[in-house]
Amino acid sequence: MSELERLQDQFKRLFNGPAWHGPALLELLQDLSALEARTRPLPGVHSPGELLRHMLAWRQLVIHRLRGDDAYRVSDAQNWAGCAADEAEWTSDLEAFRASQRELMLLLGRFNPGLLDVQAPGSDVSWYTLFHGLLQHDIYHLGQIGMLKRALRG
Repeated sequence: MSELERLQDQFKRLFNGPAWHGPALLELLQDLSALEARTRPLPGVHSPGELLRHMLAWRQLVIHRLRGDDAYRVSDAQNWAGCAADEAEWTSDLEAFRASQRELMLLLGRFNPGLLDVQAPGSDVSWYTLFHGLLQHDIYHLGQIGMLKRALRG
């Protein structure tokens, strides 16, 4: 298996499982309601819905880079965009994350593995580091969402 194939495998496991780190994103969010997604069960901590939108914002940055858009930046409003107000909006957020996964996998499938060690346009790191950074970022926030879900449900 090539390094690029291993990266793709990790993104698949993070999203669908089986994931070594614990529940995959779909497993963790499948039964979370909009009310739970917007609730902050611990003081000074973001809600699960805020974390999901934050994760999506940084996935969008990587997707834009893969499309050749090196000018794209994550705005402050996108970085912490609040959370869904109702079930329809929460469903839309979940679908946006699913769409980001489909797009990311499509673009990674087209990516030239010879460029992994090349600096990503609009970034100060290589593509390899950018991809691993996104994986680490998603896993970090999945852990937070898991803890928040447990706190919400006692």
